[in-house]
Amino acid sequence: RGRAESARHAGSGAHPEDDDLPWITPENVRSAQARDSNSRFAHAPDASTDVCCMTTDFAMQNVVMRMGMKLLSAQGMLMRSVKQWGVQCSGCFRTAHDVSRQFCSHCGNQTLVRVALVVDKDGRERVLPIPPHV
Repeated sequence: RGRAESARHAGSGAHPEDDDLPWITPENVRSAQARDSNSRFAHAPDASTDVCCMTTDFAMQNVVMRMGMKLLSAQGMLMRSVKQWGVQCSGCFRTAHDVSRQFCSHCGNQTLVRVALVVDKDGRERVLPIPPHV
């Protein structure tokens, strides 16, 4: 926008993108409510309305799934489970979420291996298979 156009609208308080609706005041609040009653935004959502998040970012999908929200993707590629990192003892096969651990809290061995822990739809935690060492 040019300076002349900005200066022309500066004094009036109006902006060219305003929708020409009057300010709502105590005197015209009833007429504004009547005007807005036919709007598609006037009604509160019913109980069957679901909220979801749409993203193609897998890190964000992981966060949304941890929050328990429904998830949509524009490309149809969705995560099916929440992935977390943890450690698993190769001696007693117990898992822990603290990846800074060096010793197993159950057996005391220094045999912890970093693994991916997956929480499925039912809330059960599974350890993803560890690839064999070559």
